Amino acid sequence: MGKLKIQSIAATWLTILSMGSHGSPVERITDQANALASGAASSKEVVQNGGQRPFMFTPNNGYVGLETRLDVSMTYTSFEHGGQNVRQVEKAVVDWGDGSNATTVTPGTPAYHTYGHRTKEGSITPNGSVVFTGRITFVTTSGDAYTERFQYSMWNNFLDSVVPGGRALPNQLLPSVNGAGSSDKLPSGFFDRNNK
Repeated sequence: MGKLKIQSIAATWLTILSMGSHGSPVERITDQANALASGAASSKEVVQNGGQRPFMFTPNNGYVGLETRLDVSMTYTSFEHGGQNVRQVEKAVVDWGDGSNATTVTPGTPAYHTYGHRTKEGSITPNGSVVFTGRITFVTTSGDAYTERFQYSMWNNFLDSVVPGGRALPNQLLPSVNGAGSSDKLPSGFFDRNNK
């Protein structure tokens, strides 16, 4: 046998051995997903999943002094007790992240906010690009509170205008805005395998 033939056979055997008991990468991923869903894989972790988007923030970036709109969904989807739960949203309390007062939003009624200030003469405050990180606490009719983060990218030059804003799933439990809810829970982006 030639050297190329031996290398080809060796590469084939390495590929087969690297798959282990799985016939293909698809089967391996399917087995991992099933283990995660059943709770068999790792007992002390949290899995991040984007879930249903509970709010729309438009635009999520803009020039200093531009008004933005926040729409809150009628329902909030969370992952608890081994499954997906959909709850009715009673209200959402918003910390805009810029030091202004918190705003209470009712689902179906948009809230508006302006980041920075621009005068008729053209001066702007602050005179710079800033990414604000705010929080939204969704209070459900059951009294549970789910807090998520969002970002708004305020810019004053073209280069900074490419920085996006929008939903930013947290990697830990966030406190509710102004103590809005009676029972803080992990946001919808997480499935807690220990909570079954």
